[in-house]
Amino acid sequence: MASTSRDIDVFKELVNIGIGDAAASLATLLGARVEIRVPDIQLVAADQVPDLMSEQLSAVGVFISQDFAGTVRGRALLAYTRACSRALLSALTGERQMGSLSRAGRATLQEVGNIILGSCLTTVSNLFAGRLDFALPEVSEGSSHAFFSGVVAEMAQLNRALVVRNEFTVRDIRVEGYLVLLLGFDDFHVVIERARRQFAGSGG
Repeated sequence: MASTSRDIDVFKELVNIGIGDAAASLATLLGARVEIRVPDIQLVAADQVPDLMSEQLSAVGVFISQDFAGTVRGRALLAYTRACSRALLSALTGERQMGSLSRAGRATLQEVGNIILGSCLTTVSNLFAGRLDFALPEVSEGSSHAFFSGVVAEMAQLNRALVVRNEFTVRDIRVEGYLVLLLGFDDFHVVIERARRQFAGSGG
């Protein structure tokens, strides 16, 4: 079954709720204004993701991933170029970042993932009365094509992907990255139908 513009609209509304909550949480944590915009969303087959992301993140990437399970299961990821991850860390910590990620840098990005991915997954979880469990986020570096090829092979049953381009602005520093949500075909449509009912019931 092909994805429709209505499917994209439903996921865009879900993502905007989660991203809005994440921006508010980060602003409170940092004591600074945080804006996260979502200019583009695509729904694709999971096996298209490695090629798609290698086009967008041609350099070495930094990835934050979080698994979730319960009524539906899948994996959520944030992806940035190494340069963008350094800029993001500089914006968050006020310190210039050089070279590979330090232990402190990884810990900071893990917390960023916990807030952004956690907020988005909580929005999904709320559709099912909180019946989702989240693993701790993991941070890794490497070739974007190799990383996503590995994820798709490891999670072969997750054959649908939501790819969200996002623009993160804090302390006048702008960083572009991607949020990727991997779901199985059946779970994808369960989320779509549950979200449609909820938005219809709330007048959204």
